[in-house]
Amino acid sequence: SLFKDVTGMNSSDFEAQDKLSKSIDSVQQTFSPDFAYILKFMLHHEVARRKTFFELKRITFLQNLLKTPYAQISDLRDDIQPLINRAKARIQEKNVLGALELLKKCIEIVNLYNNEELTKDEIKSQILNELISLSKTERDLHVLESLIGTMNQLGFPNNLAVSDVLFDLGNAFADLRYFDRAINAYQEALRIRVTILGEDTQRTGDLFYNLGVMHLQIGKFQDSLQFLDKALQLRIKLNGEVHDKVSDALHNIAFIYGELQKFDESLQYYERCRNIRSQLYGEQHEKTGDTYYNVGWTYFNKNNFEKSLENLQKSREIRVKALPPTHEKLGDVYQYLGWTYLQLQQFDSAMQNFKEAIQVRSKLHGLYSDKTLFAYQGLANTYFAMENFNLALETYRKIIETLRSIPGVSPVRINAFEAKMRECQKKLAQ
Repeated sequence: SLFKDVTGMNSSDFEAQDKLSKSIDSVQQTFSPDFAYILKFMLHHEVARRKTFFELKRITFLQNLLKTPYAQISDLRDDIQPLINRAKARIQEKNVLGALELLKKCIEIVNLYNNEELTKDEIKSQILNELISLSKTERDLHVLESLIGTMNQLGFPNNLAVSDVLFDLGNAFADLRYFDRAINAYQEALRIRVTILGEDTQRTGDLFYNLGVMHLQIGKFQDSLQFLDKALQLRIKLNGEVHDKVSDALHNIAFIYGELQKFDESLQYYERCRNIRSQLYGEQHEKTGDTYYNVGWTYFNKNNFEKSLENLQKSREIRVKALPPTHEKLGDVYQYLGWTYLQLQQFDSAMQNFKEAIQVRSKLHGLYSDKTLFAYQGLANTYFAMENFNLALETYRKIIETLRSIPGVSPVRINAFEAKMRECQKKLAQ
């Protein structure tokens, strides 16, 4: 009769709960194991098929009914282990969503138990391990977020495994350029890790570094400097000065000071970075070439064109050997060499480097990219400075025709090049 009343409960007979609870009081003393197993089966069935408000009410009723005898007649491991084994099989099959659904079901059943805390913690750890296995192979953002939510349901808010998954989630957001969401994931991962282990760990340094890079990406330079400086000090403490991770932090700090137009501070950090990379990789490594390039760029912004040329030439020498001929970094160094030679009035060298930049960038980005057009602009300015006004006029006209074919280009930008064309025409008419 009780079984029938419970399974038939609906919106019209909630009042029956009072009657049932009174009858249960008398049954509790002689609660038979067989009957308890029936109720346990009903409860698991309701969890598995839960869809409506009224079914939730039935689950609550059954939980109250089984408060006392449930743990006495049931072994939590027996209830959970088959589901965990099925989840493991789903993981092997790369059925991530299927495995996650089974593990969520495990958590729901664990939460039905009102005691056996030691067993519950043991089972929760087992479930957590399977969730971690999922996180190591999965890169879908929605699944990773669901994994984090499921881990939090386990009641391990300060577990290092949760921090590691949050770290991976932050990396996934960063790869997709969702920088704000990456920052949120990294900050929570950092909070958990520092709470458990303190700040003196490699992963903590990585989190400080990643937070600095993310704030750099969204233009929050002061916040970025604070995080990167923490990463730098921690990495020096853990690894010593001559370490790859130290050089990376120095490189980004130097870049930010350059963006803030604090060029002397920028050069100090770049020089430290270059010394480390020269020791670690030698003078002909790509990373060393990157630092030479940035030093050259910084000297260019200080109007010290001789020092800019010296460093950019070293960068070009390294990059030509280390990179394929149409690499983005080669286009960059050709471009800035062109502008530097132009400032030094070495026009033939400027022209040659701008042509190299155009060749690389047009292959990578096509004619209609800003980077390619910027190289054409440098070439046109060089022709003008050489007083080759015919070639300058032809190049400016090509830039204008290209800009007009690109939707949404500002008329102000086109007008500036039209003014240069009129200047060329005026020179030719003299």
